Amino acid sequence: MSMQSFFLPYKSSLIHYQTGGKGKQILCCFHGYGESSESFAFLANHLENEFILLCPDLPFHGKTDWKEGIHFTPGELATIITQILQKFPECDEKIYLMGFSLGGRLALSLFETMPKKIKTIILLAADGLYTNRWYWLATQNGIGNRLFRHTMKNPHWLLTALDTARKIKIINPSIHKLAMSNLGDEKIREDLYIRWTTLAPFKISPKKIKSCILEYSVPTHLVYGKYDRIMRYDIGEKFRTGIEQYCDLSILLCGHQVLHEKNMETIIQLLRK
Repeated sequence: MSMQSFFLPYKSSLIHYQTGGKGKQILCCFHGYGESSESFAFLANHLENEFILLCPDLPFHGKTDWKEGIHFTPGELATIITQILQKFPECDEKIYLMGFSLGGRLALSLFETMPKKIKTIILLAADGLYTNRWYWLATQNGIGNRLFRHTMKNPHWLLTALDTARKIKIINPSIHKLAMSNLGDEKIREDLYIRWTTLAPFKISPKKIKSCILEYSVPTHLVYGKYDRIMRYDIGEKFRTGIEQYCDLSILLCGHQVLHEKNMETIIQLLRK
């Protein structure tokens, strides 16, 4: 079953989202950095009788036409999702949340904003469960953000530093490869600055998230790749301490790309728990 595309007018913008399936439960899915709602299309055929997949494109991703500048807040995300949910009055009031990588941070933010609406959370190699000091410096600190902007326009010093760090084994080769692929192209660098800065307001407090999970008894499933060097599974192990009765962790034989058809069986099993 193919996904269907729609656009939601929001202020001066058009939010693109895709839906698929005909169940009574809504599964709201947030994609990873540089990806789009299409990332979840492979799930539609296998869940069409149980769930309606609701997959928005984030600002500066996919087909969403974002005209509100480089500002996007958790409140705006909640408003957008609420407006889309109103188009499905026949579905259950509580929804399932799924987020992959960067999308995990958006899913956690939505949960923190409207916890009473969330039935289950599935986080796939999710960002947001720990503070990345480099991301914090680049987006939450004024001087750091200006340095980030300058570096994205003039990256030569950073490229040299990364090469040196790899040679003396300060950083993991996979992290070096990811950084170099993102920094070697001017358009990719510009996108990186705009996307990171736009999503900067989505600051997650793991302590608050854990408190919400306990208060509202929300089943939470963490999924990581055993060989992931970007989001390591020990982050999930640390996060679930104290909430083990509601939070479990699965480790798959893959890298960071947990959201993949080869892992479909595990993802579907977690949705059916």
